[in-house]
Amino acid sequence: MYVCVAPVLLLAGASAAAQSSVTHTPADALPNVRSEPVAQVQYVEDEGRLWARGATYKASAGSDGFTYFPYLGSRAARNYPVQFRLRSARLDGQPLSLTEDARVKRDGDRIVLDRGAVRGIYDLSLDSVEQSFAVDAAGSHGALVLTLDVDTDLAAEAAGGGFEWIGPEGGVAYGAATVLDASGRTAPAPMTLRDGQLEVTVAAEFLASAVGEIVIDPVIRTFLVGAGSATELEPDVAYDATTERFMYVYEVFFSSTDTDIFYRTFDVDGVQDDTGWLFLSNTTTEDPEVANLNAANKCYCVCTGRLGSTRILQGRMRDMVTGVLDPIFPVDQSFTGAWDAFGADIGGNGTSNPAGTFLIGWTREFAAGFSRPVFRTVSSTGFLGPIFEVETSNSSLMDQVAISKSVGDGGAVDRWNVAYRQESLTTGDVELRGVQISGNGSILSQPNTLHSFPSGIDCVDIDVSDAIVKPGIDPTYVVVYDEVSSADTDIWILACRNNVRRNRVHLQALEHGQIERTQIEPRVTTTRDEFVVSYLEREATGLGFSVYLTSLDLVEDEQFAISENRTLVGSTGALWSGGCAMVSRFAGGLVSSRFLGLAWAEFGPASGAMGWDINGAIYAVGGPDAVGIQNPTCIGTVNSSGERAFMAAYGDASIDQPKTLVATRLPADSFGYFAVGSMAANVPGAGGSQGTLCIAGAVGRYSNFVASSGPEGRIALVINPTSLPTPSGSEAVMSGTIRFFQLWTRDSFQGTPTSNFTNSVAVVFR
Repeated sequence: MYVCVAPVLLLAGASAAAQSSVTHTPADALPNVRSEPVAQVQYVEDEGRLWARGATYKASAGSDGFTYFPYLGSRAARNYPVQFRLRSARLDGQPLSLTEDARVKRDGDRIVLDRGAVRGIYDLSLDSVEQSFAVDAAGSHGALVLTLDVDTDLAAEAAGGGFEWIGPEGGVAYGAATVLDASGRTAPAPMTLRDGQLEVTVAAEFLASAVGEIVIDPVIRTFLVGAGSATELEPDVAYDATTERFMYVYEVFFSSTDTDIFYRTFDVDGVQDDTGWLFLSNTTTEDPEVANLNAANKCYCVCTGRLGSTRILQGRMRDMVTGVLDPIFPVDQSFTGAWDAFGADIGGNGTSNPAGTFLIGWTREFAAGFSRPVFRTVSSTGFLGPIFEVETSNSSLMDQVAISKSVGDGGAVDRWNVAYRQESLTTGDVELRGVQISGNGSILSQPNTLHSFPSGIDCVDIDVSDAIVKPGIDPTYVVVYDEVSSADTDIWILACRNNVRRNRVHLQALEHGQIERTQIEPRVTTTRDEFVVSYLEREATGLGFSVYLTSLDLVEDEQFAISENRTLVGSTGALWSGGCAMVSRFAGGLVSSRFLGLAWAEFGPASGAMGWDINGAIYAVGGPDAVGIQNPTCIGTVNSSGERAFMAAYGDASIDQPKTLVATRLPADSFGYFAVGSMAANVPGAGGSQGTLCIAGAVGRYSNFVASSGPEGRIALVINPTSLPTPSGSEAVMSGTIRFFQLWTRDSFQGTPTSNFTNSVAVVFR
């Protein structure tokens, strides 16, 4: 005899492709990153319990029964599960023998809970679960009575011969039951619900003449009060060079108190080839981070979960060739509540070293009130190395651990760069600390202070890059962070080498950009020869943020020359949550590549509902090598285009090769020319101009090359270092000479003719 229970809920899928707008090299949108993440029922086994996720529900099966979680929209205050457990089965008044615990077995989309005399069978499809109870009852004398314990916080009401369990966002409807035998004969199967016990009865008369298997099929469905909306947040991305696949991971909200971790993989052309759930439960699983182990072709995702009220770390590995998911492993957890583990980051290994490992770093917050960064390695087989600390102070809060995506070029670097925040519990002073850990997990240098913040200043959203190798200097890497005060938030960049800071630059000043606006959530990655920084900038409307990328070349050991400035790749919509995650193919082992995988959260587009989607893009860093060092201390004024004009210089530093000067964000169709000086300056309003003169000394003008900015607001000029203009003629620069370049342009202010300047760049000739 079979009892069938089929819950049904249809939800609108998320909207289609994300559009991206860029200034230089287009970012190819990945439309499927933001679509409805459920294309088929997915399963995850975790600590003896089997979890399943369909489009309209989540379910779990264990020795204690089957639990159905209706999806009521990610803004639902919490989950409202309905648990079904077979309490008893009586045939002709006699109890059938049931085991205390069910044995759980899964075969494809069928889950069986074997209780001995009765087997509960659950056939899962994308939008329904068909529940059956199998027992040998045909031809029997007397009635069959099944009693189920129904455990839920939803209020029960009778409805149309069945029942409804109702909550504030919706609920679960349980339809009237009908019994059916193999000949097609049917009859009602009356149900009663009293004090949390559901009783289904098959009459003795029906059983006595029944043919073959008997099926009783009440239907469970989910209903919503208002529209449900999807929420997807906190993306991260890794790259595997062998399979040429990007792996995206992110949170998907089932309710306000229940998040799961989903993944998608894409090839370099943006074609999706796999999806699935990494972590499923009925609690909060959040903040996923992912990295790649190139030699093993595996990606490892680490995230924060819950053990009661204690935060714990969990990890899971995916084989990028076979698609096989390893079991979920605890990375760090306290069974006694002695500490919380959270805020993990992970670095991979892009080399071909078969002994390469992942490095996980996170914060342990102890009950005594202090916190420390802790670390451990993970091998390609999932073996967890011992947990180790780099600092042991009990008088500080140390958090926001950031690890570079990989160890960099294994032959020249082979180390993870690590940064974290430290706040003194006695003085409140905040420092940005750094440490380097070798590819085998040993500490290369003791922790060092990379920057100390003045009183009232703090830092958030720390990130750290792989290292770039330049001839004649040790590997150099970048730390980015958001500097926060009561008045402003600004993004700063540190150039570091051997765990020592070599340079500190304000990014928006270097960009000559929208300094007055709020910039937040910086991220950084490394290509073969440049650093790429992403960040969010508040839009002029004051609602939402734009997503920008800026590419930086490393010149003169620790100076920055911008090669691509403020490339717009997308928007967060009306709100924001988190930054733009990035990975370069360099981090996955393809050290010659300049391609990136990007992901960020956008508010509002899904089904026209108030939800969040994950947008993804593949971006090619296409700017030529930059040689001009922007001056971050000489800031000009906004011109009539609404922007500050920007200047860059491209080429190499040689004294005998041409360089290209490029000025952008100029007023459209205005005339201008370049000038060169022997010194830097900072003269606002020079010569009655609206702008700021940033060059001085022996100033020469390219007055014979006056050009129009055209409709795009751009002027470019190729210059010859053997013939730079000076007040007394031309000069051929010598090795070691520094020259400063700037563009002057006509403009207007409130209808009155005037002039303005770009920023300036310094070129050190070699």
